[in-house]
Amino acid sequence: MLYVPCYQANSNGIRVLYLLGELIRELGHDVQIVAYDHRQADPSGLPKKFRPYFHRLGVDFSPQDVYDSDIVIYPDVIPDNPLGAKNIVRYLLNRPLVLTGEPVVYGPRDFVLSYSEWIDPHAFRLLLVNDDRHLFHPVPMATKESLALLYFGKKPEGHLPTDVEAFLKQFDRRTLITRWVPPNRVALGELLRAARVLVSVDPLTNLCYEATLCHTPALITNDDFNTSKSSTDLPTWGFFSRPEQYQEAVAAVGNAFPSYVEVLSGNKERVRKFVHACFDHFAMCMRTDAAGARFADLNSRYVSLQAEADRLRFEVRHHGELITATGTKAKGTPTTSPMPAAEAATPPLMYLAADLLNRVVKLAPPVHAVLKRSIMGETWARGSVPVRHQVADSISRAMKVLPALTPPRLRKVLKSI
Repeated sequence: MLYVPCYQANSNGIRVLYLLGELIRELGHDVQIVAYDHRQADPSGLPKKFRPYFHRLGVDFSPQDVYDSDIVIYPDVIPDNPLGAKNIVRYLLNRPLVLTGEPVVYGPRDFVLSYSEWIDPHAFRLLLVNDDRHLFHPVPMATKESLALLYFGKKPEGHLPTDVEAFLKQFDRRTLITRWVPPNRVALGELLRAARVLVSVDPLTNLCYEATLCHTPALITNDDFNTSKSSTDLPTWGFFSRPEQYQEAVAAVGNAFPSYVEVLSGNKERVRKFVHACFDHFAMCMRTDAAGARFADLNSRYVSLQAEADRLRFEVRHHGELITATGTKAKGTPTTSPMPAAEAATPPLMYLAADLLNRVVKLAPPVHAVLKRSIMGETWARGSVPVRHQVADSISRAMKVLPALTPPRLRKVLKSI
């Protein structure tokens, strides 16, 4: 069961959620899509293929329709459990808190799922890409106009860095892209194919990737998530973070469309692996023996660390303010502007990060014991247990960085957790 917003053709994240439901159904499982915002959004644009299993909360569906055996998938914009489900998957399509300002309240049984390494490098990952080949496809660079596109994301327009402004002077025209301009995705594809570069302040918008599919390099001015250097399942050919890298990006962007087609072909297999991992996870949660108890304890610790990591990441990258566990502002933290550079890291921030990493390290003995032996004669295969691919990796990272954790290096360290 997916708890989602109404379908929006111009939202990649929402379309991914509906695609997930479609692919799970193709694997032979029952799926229901529940839209919670139908009173604010128009459901008439819903493609016909979703209508047989589409419901509207409060109209033809209520929390009483959720059974104890159901698995409910919530995106990151849903911080709580409005359907009162017992089995919950948290699908992080973006960093928690970024869009809503509200932290995700993880339950001890929750299965944490991440869209990509950019969002969370330790959670079970499920990358899905929409098939937009009819909208976004390449044209030769020689046929393009001397046009630069600007995108400021969901934030108000702001000032671009001086070096970016200087870089843009080589183009004859600039055009601003917003959520309403161009008016539709067909027009967006045409605009992206016409331009020679896209400049985006938002590092996680799918617009950058769509631009590269049209043979248009994407300059990310605020690349906190290292998207321009990504080595994830979705290669980011043609991304760059400094104007002087433009020619290098032009040379590389031709690889974007072929790699996209390859990743697209693997959608169903990645969903199949997720479904297996999800069923294994909740099967372990239901066990009442010693193995189930150990699993429940480790998962509870994991989601606790996940919540803490969500908060730290948000505060460092988006607020520039640090809030202590009691909800008060930490002494000496910046209050007027986001933290601009590593040098701006303050001692309270270092202490918070060190505390998080120390908590992770404390998990080492039980985690290693679990990994070295099978439990009740069973092997936890396919990476289905968060311990293996999430916590163990966090431990190894923590052990490496703790001895050298100092304020100048802190921002770099936090990008790895």
